[in-house]
Amino acid sequence: MMPGGRRVQPRLIIVDHSLRNVGGHHFEYAVQVGHAAVQRGMQVVLATHRRFRVPPDAGPFSVRPLFSFRGYSKQTIFGSFDVPGTRAPETPGMFDALASRVRMSSFRRNLERLMRSTELRAGDHVFLPTVTELDLAALTQFLAEHAAETAPATWHLQFHYPIFSGNRETWSQSPVAEYAHELFRDALSVAGGHDLRFYAPTAHIAEHYDALNVGTFRELSYPGNPALEPVPEAEQSPLRVSLLGHARAEKGYGRLGELIRSIDSFAHGDARLVLQQRRNGQAPEIGLTAEVQNRSVSALPYPLSTEAYRQAVQRSSVGMLVYDRERYRARCSGLFVEYLCAGVPVIATAGTWMADQIEAEIQRHIASTVEGQATGGRSLEPGELDQGVSLDVPSGVAALAVGLRYADDGSGLRSLRVVQGEQTASTVIGRSGAGIRFGMLPLERGGRTIRLRLGRAFDEPAAAVSDLRLHWIAGRPGGVPCGAVGLLAESPGQTRRLLDEVLRHWPHYRQSAVGFAENWRARHSPATIIDTLLGAPVSEEIEPAREAMR
Repeated sequence: MMPGGRRVQPRLIIVDHSLRNVGGHHFEYAVQVGHAAVQRGMQVVLATHRRFRVPPDAGPFSVRPLFSFRGYSKQTIFGSFDVPGTRAPETPGMFDALASRVRMSSFRRNLERLMRSTELRAGDHVFLPTVTELDLAALTQFLAEHAAETAPATWHLQFHYPIFSGNRETWSQSPVAEYAHELFRDALSVAGGHDLRFYAPTAHIAEHYDALNVGTFRELSYPGNPALEPVPEAEQSPLRVSLLGHARAEKGYGRLGELIRSIDSFAHGDARLVLQQRRNGQAPEIGLTAEVQNRSVSALPYPLSTEAYRQAVQRSSVGMLVYDRERYRARCSGLFVEYLCAGVPVIATAGTWMADQIEAEIQRHIASTVEGQATGGRSLEPGELDQGVSLDVPSGVAALAVGLRYADDGSGLRSLRVVQGEQTASTVIGRSGAGIRFGMLPLERGGRTIRLRLGRAFDEPAAAVSDLRLHWIAGRPGGVPCGAVGLLAESPGQTRRLLDEVLRHWPHYRQSAVGFAENWRARHSPATIIDTLLGAPVSEEIEPAREAMR
């Protein structure tokens, strides 16, 4: 309360130094969370990169364009992974250390400018949604130097990017482990007396930082636009295969030609690829004739306004997210969240956080199909499938499913592979959830003999399995879908087959995605983000950093 009894309006101060343009996920994140805070009766201050220009429809926010550097930097752990698949950063050398100090000093000075214009008071919440380890070091130095002015607020720090590769068993041997532990330990040792709360956008990334033994990191679900909802199917003609977002190689733009050829030859209806141009207004290089591009491709500008972006997502028929697995093993995709909020079926990369979100729906669908349409089968031995087995396909069978039970050691995935004539298809059998896990694949018409093998997925150690059983799935008019909500690609080379499957059975995938959307929207509501920030338990006073990873 202010003197005289006047109630002080609580404030949410969002600090995102990577927010420098209208459009894109930094902008959407800040706007959606900011609006949710306003609806909770809070004032919102938005501190951004100095290049940010406030659009007239941004919201009732007080905007401070202050920061000189974005959070993205080769000097950070994640930023040093320049080449997809390269995940072995070392401690920064002399040049990198100097560049890091320059960025940290600038970040600290701009925080001081922000605090001079925004005097902190009890009840204020300062939220940094995309923090790196260098930002943490600069922030805690700033807090130590301005303890009296900064202590009244609650500080929420979200670490947006992973810091390890591979399975958890390998993390302690990573060159990142000791370096990151020491950096976090030293940074947090000077921030005593402040209420610091730590988050990550996925439980997978939270595990990365928890492994450093320097504090507790909570999952903070990525916010979707509350206005995203399924549109009538009548608006889904032609079918739109969407590859939205910034054009980057790690997001599958290197295989655009193959994707377009698949759409152009789609024999079950009309379909087009919808993508966004690069920032310079040029469409990504495709390597196809102008005739094919004009017939099968629609290009949208980048970035789009919030409303135009919402419409592009909602009007999508299929969302393509076959991203580099190593880069996205633990990461959240904002587009993935938004597609599912809008009831849009997705094709995503297996063995990632994205895959884990829809794996249960795929498993439920296959289990139901096995129960209702299996026409027989046989038990299998793990050694038999490790070597591969030839089988005769019974008449009237359209697909096969293999069920198995993973050993309870939490590591490794198996890939089910079927060779039929000159065609080869495979699928990763997910392990989220308990009990029997299934993989299901369609069979070519007229093929009577197949070669079936169960291998390891992604060149990782083969997981031990038991209780293997093959189920033959009877055909039915219209065919047999092999998934629900979406499908998962073991490799980019599977994209064409999976896209054909989803387009062929699009009403089924659409219906299952719309059913999935209701609970998904609630989980990813910006209001839920605000509830988590405001309702998180007060952290204990920072203790000396615990023992490094063993």
